[in-house]
Amino acid sequence: MVVRRRKKNVRQRGSHTHGWGSKKKHRGAGNRSGRGNAGRGKRSAHKKQWFIVRGITLGHRGFTMHRAAPRGKAINLEALARSLEAFAQSGTIRKVNDTYLIQPGAFPYAKILGSGSLHAKLHIESVQCSRKAVEKITSAGGKVTAAPTSDNTGKAASMSAARSGAGQRSKAPRPREREVHKSTHVPSNG
Repeated sequence: MVVRRRKKNVRQRGSHTHGWGSKKKHRGAGNRSGRGNAGRGKRSAHKKQWFIVRGITLGHRGFTMHRAAPRGKAINLEALARSLEAFAQSGTIRKVNDTYLIQPGAFPYAKILGSGSLHAKLHIESVQCSRKAVEKITSAGGKVTAAPTSDNTGKAASMSAARSGAGQRSKAPRPREREVHKSTHVPSNG
């Protein structure tokens, strides 16, 4: 047996106030501080509009969000080693003798990460690799002609280099010059 619930407005038929408590509460917009977003955030800790919370002024033209630059996709060595033959058959990677040649034109990944093991020889040209990936590729008999990027320290190193660049003020404390004021107070005789 299926029990179906009646709609709320049907259940409120015959009710004196129809769920609004006092009759005068359902007359205008007074009980709820207006209609829509009116009155939100004007009193105490009520809910504030999203544009007030974020500090955005409405009507301001040309507002753009500051987002990070999009990063390319990355692949781990383990996933790359598993799909080397498939990449070679599709033409994404060229296979020369027993060495796989990876070039940035057809290769769909922007960076190679060092997670996993590698048993094939790779020759990588101009594709970013992490330091761990470079170590594993060279230990397997391959070589990397692109400059390796550090895993996490690249951004911190570039920021510290920018801070210590030319044109910045040195942090050495300067000696403060003090003027010695002699008291010019003349006692009155009186």
